[in-house]
Amino acid sequence: MQFPLFVGRYFEMELINRVRSLVEEELAGSEYFLVDVLGGGNSRKISVLVDGDEGMSIQACARISRNLSEIIDDESFESDAFILEISSPGADRPLSHPRQYNKHIGRDLIIRTLNGEEWLGKLEEVMDDNIRLVTPKGKKGKPGKSGKKDKNNEPRNVDGELVLSMNSIEQATVVISFK
Repeated sequence: MQFPLFVGRYFEMELINRVRSLVEEELAGSEYFLVDVLGGGNSRKISVLVDGDEGMSIQACARISRNLSEIIDDESFESDAFILEISSPGADRPLSHPRQYNKHIGRDLIIRTLNGEEWLGKLEEVMDDNIRLVTPKGKKGKPGKSGKKDKNNEPRNVDGELVLSMNSIEQATVVISFK
């Protein structure tokens, strides 16, 4: 029996939510935390992105995968057979969890706010609900109007410090440097 697309998506979201809940329970109180659960499309693969306060090792991913596999095997997922993949988010993936910011103190970030402004600066401090960036002149792009881009479509800097609420951040990306 073939279900309409929206019914299939409902069951898919239900499965992802169940996996999300199991992962959150498994990681509660540990140095590791759930970043995201991805799945869908035609594949039956669910990717769980996990990070740690001090980073994520392959051994930690394997241990979490084994523990979750045992829990999932014990759960009744009936006909919801799927492939479970556990990994860290990767250096090129935007930061999406507040706990990810701490390990990037001292690194340059490009921040896009919900109102469309973009900032380039060094992450100096992570507070409860805010981050503090130092935005020195001449680092990348040209100093100019706050939040605007220069002619090369690069974020512009302002000279000084900037405190942003985490709730105002749409996307934060670590600038990867190969110096």
